[in-house]
Order: sequence, then structure tokens, then C-alpha cells
Amino acid sequence: MNEFPVLIAGAGPVGLTLAADLGRRGIACLVVEQNPTVKQEPRAMGVAPMTLECFRRWGLDGAAYDVSLPRDVAGDIVHVTRVFGHELARFPAPSIADTIARSEETLAREPLLAHSPYALTWCAQHRLEPVLRDYATSLPSVDLRFGWRLEQFEQDDEGVTATVATADGSRSETVRSRYLVGCDGGRSPVRRTLGVELDGRGVLGQVQGTWFRAPTLWNERPIRPGVMYWTYAPGCASVVYSINARDEWWMNTYFRADEEFQAIDPRDRLRAALGRDIPVEILSSRTYKAFQLVADRFADRRVLLAGDAAHLFVPPGGNGMNTGIQDAFNLGWKMAAALQGWAGENLLASYEIERRPIAIRNTNRSADNYLAARKLFMMDPAIDLPGPEGDRARARWGAEVRDSLARKYSFTGHIDLAYAGSPICAADATANNSIDGAPPANPGSRAPHSWLSDGRSTLDLADPERFVLLRFHGSDEGRTIVDAARLRGVPLALVDVDDETAARRHCKALVLVRPDGIIAWQGDIAPVDPLALIDTVRGATPNPS
Repeated sequence: MNEFPVLIAGAGPVGLTLAADLGRRGIACLVVEQNPTVKQEPRAMGVAPMTLECFRRWGLDGAAYDVSLPRDVAGDIVHVTRVFGHELARFPAPSIADTIARSEETLAREPLLAHSPYALTWCAQHRLEPVLRDYATSLPSVDLRFGWRLEQFEQDDEGVTATVATADGSRSETVRSRYLVGCDGGRSPVRRTLGVELDGRGVLGQVQGTWFRAPTLWNERPIRPGVMYWTYAPGCASVVYSINARDEWWMNTYFRADEEFQAIDPRDRLRAALGRDIPVEILSSRTYKAFQLVADRFADRRVLLAGDAAHLFVPPGGNGMNTGIQDAFNLGWKMAAALQGWAGENLLASYEIERRPIAIRNTNRSADNYLAARKLFMMDPAIDLPGPEGDRARARWGAEVRDSLARKYSFTGHIDLAYAGSPICAADATANNSIDGAPPANPGSRAPHSWLSDGRSTLDLADPERFVLLRFHGSDEGRTIVDAARLRGVPLALVDVDDETAARRHCKALVLVRPDGIIAWQGDIAPVDPLALIDTVRGATPNPS
């Protein structure tokens, strides 16, 4: 019988991220994926700033940029009558090159870039997955098997015994692991075997997604470039995405709030959304259900769920992928701590406590956006008319779009992570307020970003391998916390930071940052009982019932 500390079912972006996170820590894991290779068509489209911040810890942010839209292409979202029609509203966003250069002009136009090294980046899932696959397979402790599936499993108090087999049934193996993680998608066999139910608003509607090649579209469209075009003319409620700013595209066909879903000829809908008959090759077309569902539990003893196995979103759009990747970063260090022996008995239990509310929040945000879009598509048909009547309708509805969607495209929605009430975060007596327009820096929230004089981000001070105690204002406090961590076997480093902006954004003289970049505790002086603090952040205190 082969033995692995961790067995991962599914090698999509979430399973690959978890495997890479564990592999970096030297934790051996077996990953089985029934498909012969990574995704071959686009699904999710956007990589969120926090996801890129996670990849930054591995040095993969540049590789993700390399498979995104060309670096000089702005990330504008454009609302139009048709792609070859009239522009109604535009939501500008910086290109990768602008984000990296961070000129005064870019920062003035995008002031919230002061709070992350990254903007929302347009990268299709089928381009990102090979990057994650190649990185995971470069780690000696990761055994990644495409064309294999999890057939069955049983768990006991010490671990999980599972049968894995090749997709064609020619080979099978019995595997023993300490933990099994189901990253096996929305129809998760792992979730079904556990008897875990899905809660939420259920199926909200359907979307038809079409992947197509149009060699002339990028250069011929009359409207200034954008990464996605929302089309509102009668009979063409759709969103057209550019995948490579050249010839590869994706179209989501939506339906107005007063329309029932019906399968349509993608070529006809594409011709309507574009507003012109141009050379097009349909590569694939499929129907997706729009869900808002979250698993009623994310763990059952030795078996855990992550990604689409734990939460279902309106597809595509990236919210599900980004939420799932951040599941993996939350889970990876906790699982490693448990396997390395320094975790308290409740550290892994905090995974569900922290991530399930985020999944509920994010799935509801996506569902609300989807339902709002169906209503927004109910525009005055006059927007498609030539002349003064059409001009008046377009001006009126353009203003409506800008007012309706300004908050939807707010950058803070991508960095406002907060694990309120987490049992492994030690709450301060007083909550901090927002500094410089960023979400407040409190225990349970993402540690804030600012640039240091040596060109690093304060995010780079966090360490995926250990806790880091950041010390500001020349404080000489904190040695007792370091000593307490050593007594408990918890990896922890003390880092002095001499930077006024960083000190102001972190709010307190001492800030304890977890391996996943989340603030675990903060204060101006060390706690009276530092051992109690360390026991809290390593999950050695009872979780609330």
C-alpha cells in the first residue's frame, strides 16, 4: 500500500495550488485527476489581486502575467450596443505594464493601486492551469497523475484509505493518507460520499458560453480596446471577452430578466452581439447553470473540501476560481502544521470557520451581480437606433450603467478579506479604522501592502513557512512572543520595519502575521501571557461550539 500524507482529488486550479503549497513545505502529496491534462478551453477569466499576491510568494506572479493579456493592453470593461456599434459606458483599468510601472498618472487614475502590487488581471483559466501544473510538478514531493481518478475511500481516526485507478480501469492502487482533500469540482464525488449538502439560492438561471476564433475582430472593431464588451442591443444580451488581444475570444450569452433560457445557435447570437458578419470559427459552445450554493460543511474528520466542491458560483468570471485558490492558501499551512506536529487540535477546524462565511459572501455577490445584469439588459430598444433619438437613449442608459455598476468594479472588493471572529486570531481590544482608503487592518484581515524603500512590498515580509512578528516604531517589545513560539515549536521570525507608511497602515507597534498573510494578532505591547497567544494562533484553544 502506498502512503502519502495528503491525497488530493482533482487537479484544477485549486488542487494544483494546494499541491504546490504543500510541496513547497516538503509535504508529500498525491494528486489524481481523471482528465488526461489541464483544461483545454477558457472558463474563469480574471485573476484577482489577492490571488496574484499569493502567487508572488512563490515567484509565480510574472509567469501568470506572461499567460495573461499582452502587458500593454488596458483592462477596460466596455458597455456597448454591439461590438461594432456605440459605446455606452467604460470602466477603465490599467494594463499590466501600467500596473508595474505605477506612474503618477496611473496612481492618480487608480488610487487604490496603492493598496496592492496588482490590479484585476485578465487571464483565462486554461492559460493559468499549465503554469500551476508545471510549478507543482517541479516540486519533488508532489506526485501528480493525470488520467487517474479517486474511486472510493473510507476514513478512520488516523487517516483515509482510498482506491485510485486509471481512467481506463487498467490499473488501480490502494493509497493510505493522513488527509484527503476533495478539489473535484461542482459535482464532487468526495462531497457526495460524505453526504454533505449544498445550501443557498440554488439555480438562478443559465448561461451559454461560446469559445471562438475571430482573426480580424481585434483590429477591426471601431470602439477603443477593452477586455470585455457588454452588448445591450435588442436580442444580443451577451458579454464578449478577449482572451489574447488577437484572435481568441469567449462570449457568455445571458438572458434578460423577462426571458426564459433557451439554447441558441451561437453563430447567430455572435453575429448579433458583434453587429457585423466577420470570419468566425466556433471552437466550442456549452451551457452553464448559474448557482449560488455553499456546502453546509467543509470538513468531515480527515476529509476536507475546497474550491467548487465546497461552493458553486455563477460561471465563469473568476470569482469561483479565485475563492477556491484562496481556500487552498488558507488550508495548506494549516495542514502542514498538523502534519509537522505544531498545530493545536483545532487548527484544521478553523479552515471551515474562516472560509465558509467568505464563500457565502462571495457566492452571494456573484449571484447579485448576475441578477442585476439580467435586469440591466432590459434597456430601451432605441439605444440601437441611429440619429438623435438613439443618441438620447444611449446617453440616458450610459448614465444608468455607470451609476449601477460603479461599485461592482470597485477594487476594494478584491482585497477586503476578513475572517471576523476567527478562533485562531486574537482580537485586539480596539478595532482599527480604514487607513488611506484600504480595508481596516485588524486581526483576521489581510496584512496591508505598502512599498518599502528597498523596492519590496510589506507583503514580502510575510513568510509562507512561518509566522512573522512585524515590529514597528523602533519597539523593543516582542521577545516574549518569540520565546513562547519556540517553547511550542511554532516557527516564527521577528522582523523590524523602519518605514512610516508601513507603520501607519499596520496601526500597531507589533503585528503577528500568519503564513497565509493574515493578521493573527496586533498590539503596542506584548501580551501578559504570550504562551496563551501562541496557543490561540496555533489552534490549541477550544473552538466555540
